[in-house]
Amino acid sequence: MKLSKCLEALASFQELSKMELPISVSFDVARNTKTLKELAIPFEETRNNLADQYKSKSELDENGNPIFTEDQMKSFKEEIDELLDMDQDVSLRVIDLSECTLSVEPWKLEGCQDFIRV
Repeated sequence: MKLSKCLEALASFQELSKMELPISVSFDVARNTKTLKELAIPFEETRNNLADQYKSKSELDENGNPIFTEDQMKSFKEEIDELLDMDQDVSLRVIDLSECTLSVEPWKLEGCQDFIRV
């Protein structure tokens, strides 16, 4: 699964984890969330390190904020997109929500729709 899909699924599982669910479903949601967080943390660290590298090569405005050129922004985006496109070896449990009585906004399930049954 692509890293971008993993991050989308993490956001959705985090939304599900805020809901009151049967204990077995809660356990599976928590397990999937933990698994995906383990991928998100190194991505965030890498992205922040990359941002710092670009900041150190930039000129600063009068307030000390970096000024990025269009080329720098394009290059940064390309490097981030390359990271997000990396395949990840991840095993997630399929969550069975068929017996849960939930009222959920569709966008909250968008990222994890491949990992739920309703």
